[in-house]
Amino acid sequence: MRSIAAALGERLGAEPLFEGVEAETALLSNASKLHSLLGPASVSVATMIEMVAHWIERGGPAWDKPTHFESWSGGF
Repeated sequence: MRSIAAALGERLGAEPLFEGVEAETALLSNASKLHSLLGPASVSVATMIEMVAHWIERGGPAWDKPTHFESWSGGF
């Protein structure tokens, strides 16, 4: 997420602000099963970043919904 936020910020000419510190643990997933069933994504990450930047620049609506990234406690 940090690298994607940095890339979007660079595209928009803004510095992303992060609160807190990354945990030493993280929820990771292996998308190989998904790729075997559906194939790879048809849109690259770079294209998605460009699309989001364009949306923001043209004033597209934002729903301001919480991400809940802050709620990860690092364990189960």
